[in-house]
Amino acid sequence: MEDNLKIINIEKFYEINEEPTDYNFDLKNFDEASDFCTEDELDLKGINFLSSKKRISKLLNDACNPDLVRKFNNLPKSKNIEPMHMDKYLGINFHKTIHISRAQASRFEFWNSMILQIPEFIKYAKKREKSKFENNTDNQIKKESLVLNEAGLLDFHILATPWWVTEMTRNGNDYSTSIKTFELTSVFYRRWSLRSELHINYIFISLIEFLSDKKWKDCLKGVNDNEINEKMKLLVEKLDESTIKREVAINLLTALTEYLSTNEYLLALPETIHVINYANYDSWLSNNKFEGPDDFKFTKAEIEKFESQFEKILLTFYKNPVFTKKNKEKIEKYL
Repeated sequence: MEDNLKIINIEKFYEINEEPTDYNFDLKNFDEASDFCTEDELDLKGINFLSSKKRISKLLNDACNPDLVRKFNNLPKSKNIEPMHMDKYLGINFHKTIHISRAQASRFEFWNSMILQIPEFIKYAKKREKSKFENNTDNQIKKESLVLNEAGLLDFHILATPWWVTEMTRNGNDYSTSIKTFELTSVFYRRWSLRSELHINYIFISLIEFLSDKKWKDCLKGVNDNEINEKMKLLVEKLDESTIKREVAINLLTALTEYLSTNEYLLALPETIHVINYANYDSWLSNNKFEGPDDFKFTKAEIEKFESQFEKILLTFYKNPVFTKKNKEKIEKYL
């Protein structure tokens, strides 16, 4: 279809990158035969579903609408719209609107083609990254947003990251855990989404639910006093519940990495992580309904079974806590 996004090939992106000052981003200058991927090339890359440019344009345009973003986030006008609010709106609505597989989402050509072919991307980028892009030309924004290898998608990407955060935390077609993830702020999901183990939905969902449900003002009760760093005690004693949760969520990564390297967690994974309804997933990929894929579902009891693993990780954190600069300074005033 004429309206569908065309996937630009790798060589063309390298050309753009090498001659950014001379190259005109106008798609009219592209050669249909050599600059776009053929059907066989798309098949090899796992790009099987070409998305409507009209639908993507509307999605990005809506993501710039403060009223829609506020309503989606239940955010009153008295509070500012933060990057995490825009990421939440875009990530979840993108996932429900534009149905793509993980294989397709891992191809930087897909996201780059969107950047170059959807005019509304510039509007969204300027709004999401105001301090970064407000003085840049449209071509400069496009050039800085392009990714030239898969590794570039591992760091924060203005379009890809919100989609991946949603994909990694959805419980089938239930996005409630994804909502909780975005509410832990962009610092959290930018750090945590890099962990390969968290690409297993069950683990990431269990982590988010654990962090969200735990009563952080009471988190040190029952823990041996000699096993708790003094600064950790002050964090819990002096700061509020929400601050403690976000502080632990952001900085727990080192302790988690140490624990996951032992592979002990593999023994605690339930068999249900392998139960996936591929027929439902394939049906979702091929339809245009505004919905998530009904391909798996973990019960609350199954999710809670993994809590003991995170409690072990917390014990390591209590001994050697790490804090953000702002809260570290607050805590040290009490020492």
